[in-house]
Amino acid sequence: MDIRAASAAVHTPRANERVSAPESSAERRKTAPDSAVERKEAERAADARRQEARRDEQHRVDMRA
Repeated sequence: MDIRAASAAVHTPRANERVSAPESSAERRKTAPDSAVERKEAERAADARRQEARRDEQHRVDMRA
């Protein structure tokens, strides 16, 4: 899977997720993690979401085969 497909899989909203406008850089700064601990937690959460997206995509591919 190339990087664009992986990125699309991660950033595609699920059926139950609300689609919102992209955040401005000011909004991102307001919600940015303040400490190294929060940054690590955010990275772990992002990794978990990416892994889930990969599993979901693989499941879809397996179901098509």
